Amino acid sequence: MSSGVAAASPIVMQSLKDLHPVDADMPYQLSEIGSPSIVVTVTQVEESIRSFPIGSAGGRGGLRPQHLMDILQFPVSRSRDLYLKRLAAYVNISLAGRLSASIATFITSAPVYPLIKNGGGVRPIAVGEVLRRLTPKLASSVVRHAAVEHLSPLQVGVGIKNGTEAIIHAVNNLLSNAENRRKRPP
Repeated sequence: MSSGVAAASPIVMQSLKDLHPVDADMPYQLSEIGSPSIVVTVTQVEESIRSFPIGSAGGRGGLRPQHLMDILQFPVSRSRDLYLKRLAAYVNISLAGRLSASIATFITSAPVYPLIKNGGGVRPIAVGEVLRRLTPKLASSVVRHAAVEHLSPLQVGVGIKNGTEAIIHAVNNLLSNAENRRKRPP
C-alpha cells in the first residue's frame, strides 16, 4: 500500500536515481547474439490480450490493455482480423530483435513514479508500455511447457499454477518439523 505519489523535488529525483539508475546503453539485440526467434500466432495474441487484469495501467504513450481488449469486443470482421494480424506481426518482429532502435528505446523505456512508502522514503514504480508487456507475456506462454519439462522436478516456480505457494508451504513445513524435533526431549 502506498501513501500517494511524492511531489517532484530534487531530493525525490535523487532518491529515484539512486534506486533506479538510468542506463544509457541499449540492451543487446537478440538478433546480435544469434538466438532463435519465438513466433506467435494471432490466436495466442488474442488470448494474451484477454489475460491482462482489468484496470491495468498504460505506459507513457497512453495505450492501456483495455484499449486492446475493446477492439476484441467488435464482432469478427476483416478490420478486427487485420488488427490482430498486425499486432502479431509487431510481436514477432520484436521477438526476433528486429525493432528499430528508435522504436525499441520508446517501447522498452518506462516512466518511474515515486510512491511514498508508509515508513518514509519513496518506492520507484515503472509502468511500461503495453506492447512491451504483451511481448514477453506471449514469449513466456509459448515456452512455458518446454520450461516446465526442462526444470521439473527441481523447481516448481515456473509454469506451474500455485508453484511458488507450494514452495513456501513446503519450506514452512520443513522449518516447523525441524523446530518440533528440536523441542522434543531426547
